[in-house]
Amino acid sequence: MKQPQLFGIPRSGGTVIYNICRVIWGDEHIKPQSHEYFEGDRPVIATYRDFRDTLVSQWRSYNLGLEGRGFDDEANMEKMSLQEALFHANDFKRAINRLDHFKADEQDDGRKVLFLCYENFFDNEKGDLNFEYIFETIETFFDMEIGHATKRYIKQEFNFNAVKEYSKQFSDFNEYDKKTHVHGHHLFKGAFGTWKNLIPSEHHEAVTASLRDELTRWNYEL
Repeated sequence: MKQPQLFGIPRSGGTVIYNICRVIWGDEHIKPQSHEYFEGDRPVIATYRDFRDTLVSQWRSYNLGLEGRGFDDEANMEKMSLQEALFHANDFKRAINRLDHFKADEQDDGRKVLFLCYENFFDNEKGDLNFEYIFETIETFFDMEIGHATKRYIKQEFNFNAVKEYSKQFSDFNEYDKKTHVHGHHLFKGAFGTWKNLIPSEHHEAVTASLRDELTRWNYEL
């Protein structure tokens, strides 16, 4: 099978999947993830995440990560207004439509698409990637074997703490490494369900309702 092209819903773990793939297949064969739909005959790896978490993560990286407003300050963490949350929810609908397009390609045309759900490849309890799940899923889909040395290198270089530490060399989200595409203030905790903490509880129902169809299509609890 040919080397993959990468698509990702913004803030759904696509950067680390890109880095894992470029180590496996080589820099010359793997381009950074796209947030746009694309055609082609190569297989696709598409990452996605609870859309409420992604919209909160994007708001944090853009508003706090760009402006230096307490990105890692848990005690004084800012919360989204309902207006901000609904604005980002509407913005994400376009990205979700692109994800839907890949699903339609897979179902209607037999296009080879590996959908990687963030909640499956991130371990909330450990606060780190579930590397064994990622390796096994890629090996099965591509009918290949990833060498032990390659796996060790990936775990060492791209575990959550290593990437977070690496990102500290950049002053804000505008600055990033052109090889890894790791930005300043790229990671907070990575945990899923954080939208419930950063969107005030009185707005949870409204935000969920705004994405009800999309969440239902992708099997997320309402």
